[in-house]
Amino acid sequence: MTRSTRKSIGLVNELLCDLKKQLYLERMTTNEKSSRYKETIARYESIWENYQAIYMTFPKAKEVRDLRVAVKLDGIKLASRRVEMGDLRKKIKTLQEVTDKQNTCMTVEVAELMLKRMACAAKREMLQKNLRELKAEVTLLKKEKTQMLESLVVRGKAAAAATAVAPAGLSGMHGE
Repeated sequence: MTRSTRKSIGLVNELLCDLKKQLYLERMTTNEKSSRYKETIARYESIWENYQAIYMTFPKAKEVRDLRVAVKLDGIKLASRRVEMGDLRKKIKTLQEVTDKQNTCMTVEVAELMLKRMACAAKREMLQKNLRELKAEVTLLKKEKTQMLESLVVRGKAAAAATAVAPAGLSGMHGE
């Protein structure tokens, strides 16, 4: 080790010792101040307790203290109610949004049902028209059938009458 290095190490050690001494002194000062502050606080708390005891001997002191406590409790209750009301407002808003969405869905469903009903009504009307046309056609076919049957019956009677008259005429022809 060189001389300058030894000198530097010595200075660092000296500085370290000085810093340790300074730290020790600071701790002592801090502890002393802390003790004084604690004593001061204890003294003031004692004074406060004495004043409070004297104050409580006044005739209206208990009532005033009770009123202050009641006011604080009312303030706490009021704050609690405000929170509850805020929660209720949020719930109401959410329920309103849900109700609005349900109403929208129901409106769409009603519109769809109306369209289906209109389509069914149009189909029913078309089927009724077809049924009327078919009934008219059946009635017409029945009339034609009746007329054909009557025509056949008339022809059959005429043919039967012609056949009945023809053999008598034929026999007379043979005899001549």
